[in-house]
Amino acid sequence: MHISKKVTWSVVLVLIVGAFVVSAMRRGSQIVEIPLVQNNGANDGSSSTGSGSVTGSTGGSTGGSTGTAGGGSTGSGTGSSTGGGQTTIDRTKTVLIDVPFTSQAPQGQWDDIRFQDGCEEASAIMAMAWVKGQTISQESDRQQILDLTAFENSKFGVFTDLASKDVAALMKDYYHYDKIEFKSGIDTGSIIDELYKGHVIIVPLNGKVLDNPNFTAGGPEHHMAVIIGYNPSKKQFIFNDPGTRKGMHYVYSRTNVEESLRTYQTGNDLPTLPEPKSMIIVSR
Repeated sequence: MHISKKVTWSVVLVLIVGAFVVSAMRRGSQIVEIPLVQNNGANDGSSSTGSGSVTGSTGGSTGGSTGTAGGGSTGSGTGSSTGGGQTTIDRTKTVLIDVPFTSQAPQGQWDDIRFQDGCEEASAIMAMAWVKGQTISQESDRQQILDLTAFENSKFGVFTDLASKDVAALMKDYYHYDKIEFKSGIDTGSIIDELYKGHVIIVPLNGKVLDNPNFTAGGPEHHMAVIIGYNPSKKQFIFNDPGTRKGMHYVYSRTNVEESLRTYQTGNDLPTLPEPKSMIIVSR
């Protein structure tokens, strides 16, 4: 079959231009494309168990902005990495970290001041049980709170209120564990970032601002609790709140948490200073 030179050169020109366009698109895609998060979890309706990995959850809350978080689908809260080392995160899924729960008065001794003011110790115990992959019981929790209170008193000369910076130092010294970071100047967005990295968060709060009807006398002005998850669709944080025996997977709205964040002083009911909000980041 005879093909004219004019047609042949036209075809060659089209092929060259096409190759250039495809090459340019590929170069551009390395800049703008973000890999999708892989989700290998099964939608089995169960809550997270075992080692405390980050899981997705479709469960909601009961009673509006507060209550307990339901179970949902298991799945990865963190994604794959790009060539530049940037981790992508699927923030459309609820993140929920399996952290054991204890109240600060595990056997109901609320009249003992060591347990009345034991929220910092109970929060540390929950976070470190997650770190070690341990379960906790009422008797072991009770004894750990007493041991931590004595250690805290010898280190700081007080055991009632302990500022978050000092709680971080206490945890490092008592447990001989270094993957604990105190961070100041934070907001709820900072907390969410750390949760989706698979980190457990301890925060100081004003319990009188928290929307929790289980607190007596309106709640403690100086309070500390553990944040273990976040539901982006409902804009709710999931807590292990030691201030009530009903505090396991307790849900507070993001707005309520933002309003409640405080950084109080180490001492005995000292006035709260206008310091930046803070958190303790615990990782494994």
